[in-house]
Amino acid sequence: MIRWVTVFVLLLLLVLTSWIQDSLQEKEPVKIKDRGEPDSIMWDFKRTDMNEKGLPKAKLEADLMKHYPLDDSVELERPVMEIYNEDRVLPWHITAESGWLSGDGEKLLLYGKVYIWRDEFHQKGENSVHETAREIELITTDLKILLKEEYAETANFVMILSKHSKVTAVGLQANFQTRNLKLLKDVRGHYEKTNSPK
Repeated sequence: MIRWVTVFVLLLLLVLTSWIQDSLQEKEPVKIKDRGEPDSIMWDFKRTDMNEKGLPKAKLEADLMKHYPLDDSVELERPVMEIYNEDRVLPWHITAESGWLSGDGEKLLLYGKVYIWRDEFHQKGENSVHETAREIELITTDLKILLKEEYAETANFVMILSKHSKVTAVGLQANFQTRNLKLLKDVRGHYEKTNSPK
């Protein structure tokens, strides 16, 4: 009798744990067939988010936008995004094959190959000629961006390229404002030595 009670309690705990885990998991977007037909379509879609000072915080463009009224979400073809830092100098650039924007405009899911880069600013010579060079590049797939937090993450393979290094990993968490990148596992790097000036 005691053994059956123990088995019943364990089964109950297993079911309860599974239910709690399912309820805590973030809901993914509704499938297209469940959202019905789009009520509006726009080519050359453009959207700009402003900060408290009235300056651009982020820009989002796409070749094609489809709006679904059931959940107020938006589908994007070939989205291109810019995220500006507080220094207002050079933004982060992000491109993807397709995307999905939540109805509240806070979550952006990018699908397929995702390419992220940021340039660095140089001032050359006495005549103040300005030049830009690629500071960092990231290549991955299927990226989730929380626009309000300026935070992005993926569980997939990622490659990070800079002037003198190449790093690969599985899983990435990125904060675009602080420029902090966290690699989750299987991190491998190749670094080139630079000759110090004599």
